[in-house]
Amino acid sequence: MTDSSEAVPAAVRPAELAAFLAARMCHDFISPASAIVSGLDLLDDPSAQDMRDEAMGLIATSARKLADLLAFCRVAFGASASAETFDVRDLEKLAR
Repeated sequence: MTDSSEAVPAAVRPAELAAFLAARMCHDFISPASAIVSGLDLLDDPSAQDMRDEAMGLIATSARKLADLLAFCRVAFGASASAETFDVRDLEKLAR
């Protein structure tokens, strides 16, 4: 017996799913990309030279995060169509 108050998920068209995934990926990518730009802006600002080390740290951390997100998305959304194989340890690290 099923509860009539339970919502039945509506079918999602492939185009809607693709749009949702693309929007989600862009949302995840914009934060580290914006942080990289902010770090570069700090490096260019002559009045913020005392923050050079912090700016370089921000750029390095954000670039790593962006690269990790891209690697994860590549595996999650693109690897199934290729003959490429991945080490389980690498996949676990990406998932974290």
